Amino acid sequence: MSEDFYKTFSKYYDPVLSADYDRSVDTLDKIFKKFGDVKTVLDIGCGTLQHALRLKKLGYEIEGCDASDSMLKIAKRNKISVFKADITKGINSGKKYDAIICLGSVIQHILDKDDVLLGLRNINIVLKPDGLFILGLSNLTARIRKPHFWVEGTYKTDEGRLMVMTWNEPDFKNMIYKSTWLYILKGKKKDVDFESLSLRMYTRSEIKSLVRKAGFKILKTYGNLATKEKYKKYSSSGIVLVCKKI
Repeated sequence: MSEDFYKTFSKYYDPVLSADYDRSVDTLDKIFKKFGDVKTVLDIGCGTLQHALRLKKLGYEIEGCDASDSMLKIAKRNKISVFKADITKGINSGKKYDAIICLGSVIQHILDKDDVLLGLRNINIVLKPDGLFILGLSNLTARIRKPHFWVEGTYKTDEGRLMVMTWNEPDFKNMIYKSTWLYILKGKKKDVDFESLSLRMYTRSEIKSLVRKAGFKILKTYGNLATKEKYKKYSSSGIVLVCKKI
């Protein structure tokens, strides 16, 4: 994981990742009720706790963890327990959970597949028997079909208008996706930032294989958690696996 990237990105995280959190959490709530008796939840790669805060409102006992000090600094402003954790080194919360969520591209920051498998096994360890694990990834297979350079969007922030552009370089031999982000802030204060980030690209079959090796049964697959759409290789924004510990 690139701490330098998140030191910059943490300033713009919420406006840029303005995902449909309400519908995503509504889907999570339905999954928890359908496939388990979920009361305690851990949000891995919790970011600014957008999922966690909504789950707490629904009555779940929620904790968050993140590997980034910059993200944890923001997360700690909320009244939810958070702690630092690198899943490849273990999750030392001293607890076991009914469900764990790991959404966005969190797992893709780990570039070595053996380390990913280790991380998934560490997640399995802190789940209760028959615990649920919801894993979300960015579907970079669809993303690389877009031009290498494009404008991500323009966003409203407290400090002014923010334009975000990216330059993307897929390495198909090693299945690594390098993305350089440029932030241009126009308001009372003008600012320009840029940072680079590398993510691991996965096919659906590849990530499913790793999840099964880590001791999970896959119950359901989505292409988008908010819309609950079926996964489509070249158009879905993500790959979402609903899993149960076996």
